[in-house]
Amino acid sequence: MNDLFGPKEIKKRVKNYINEHGHLFNGKTVVDIPAGNGYTTGLLLDAGAKVMAVDLIPEFFTETRAQCIYGDLNKKLNIEDSSADIVFFQEGIEHLENPLQAFRELNRVLKTGGTLFLTTPNVSKLKSRVSHFLFETETIGRRMPPNEIDTVWLAKNHNDIYFGHLFLTGIQKLRTFGAVTGFALVKAMGTRLNLKSLYYFVVFYPFILISSVLSYFRNIKKLKNNEADLQRKKNLPRTAYT
Repeated sequence: MNDLFGPKEIKKRVKNYINEHGHLFNGKTVVDIPAGNGYTTGLLLDAGAKVMAVDLIPEFFTETRAQCIYGDLNKKLNIEDSSADIVFFQEGIEHLENPLQAFRELNRVLKTGGTLFLTTPNVSKLKSRVSHFLFETETIGRRMPPNEIDTVWLAKNHNDIYFGHLFLTGIQKLRTFGAVTGFALVKAMGTRLNLKSLYYFVVFYPFILISSVLSYFRNIKKLKNNEADLQRKKNLPRTAYT
């Protein structure tokens, strides 16, 4: 799913992945959330999966071979525990005010040993980091910084607020969210080589390398000091206070 000059649109990359790995989905129960208009649901059905489509605004769903139910990942989903082999969580985490709750809920509906496929805009790439540093926006010249005018919408038929890319999260924090809710990262895959990020990498690489090395050794030293301090406290005699 990761090459130099493939399509940059995530839905095309997902389509290619499902088509190339159809055996992973054939006969499996898959939760597609947020299902949107049902594009990915259709691909999964074509691959032989049994799909449960879920979305905050199910009225947008147009895939006629499946039914989309209402679901808000900030709350408990109307899905039984351990009922899904796979969850396809595509372009949704960046819209959620409580991403940790979403990870917990997805872990709940997955069977033991199940698989979570998660996609989200890559704010860890250098192009996005530079854009956020300069303008507090994810893409220079294309998006406004997050604001209450065009980043927050109210769903027409529900008392729900739909957030735009208000809660973008980098890969390290996403990995940590997964780790503390019972997931193990198997593989992180990009879409295509970003030439601007490559340019920024050449420019900033010395700083990144030096900063990372210093941070690593500083934290190793801190960890050793904490362990030594904890050991000293264990060896202290107990004192009774009255």
